[in-house]
Amino acid sequence: MRALSRLLGITSTPLASPDPTPLQQVSFTADARRTLGVQLHHTGRARGGLLFGETRAGILHVTMVTPPALPHWGGTPLEPDERYVLGWSDAAYALYRGQVDWVGNWVAHANSALPAPEEDLAWYEQGAASGLFDEQHVLVVAGWADGVLTGRASVTFGGSWGTLPVHL
Repeated sequence: MRALSRLLGITSTPLASPDPTPLQQVSFTADARRTLGVQLHHTGRARGGLLFGETRAGILHVTMVTPPALPHWGGTPLEPDERYVLGWSDAAYALYRGQVDWVGNWVAHANSALPAPEEDLAWYEQGAASGLFDEQHVLVVAGWADGVLTGRASVTFGGSWGTLPVHL
């Protein structure tokens, strides 16, 4: 599990080997899309959560989206409290029998509107600097655009920031 490695330094052998194909797109299941949409109805502060899924043939399939951690636990929209990350990771591991893992994070602005693409870079750089995002782990900036749930994914391509299409 990525959370054990990142937060506790515990390495384990993954059940499935990582997909060597570069990411080409991010796709959300109906349940993941519904959960993200519910979270975007809560406005008032920037917020974010975790994305769980798996990569197959260059497509990152997001199967689970977490709500934001409780603000009084501390942390930031990109790096919530460690207990939160470990708890959700354990739950996803048990629910999906180790086939899905923490594959990225989502963030939304206080008003839940999808910001200009240039604003994604600030969030991405913050997370990439701490090792959250790379070639296989994405940042999804989500929001409403003309009443439609929309998102953009940021990922590292050859050491640089790049974007991927998101299918919600």
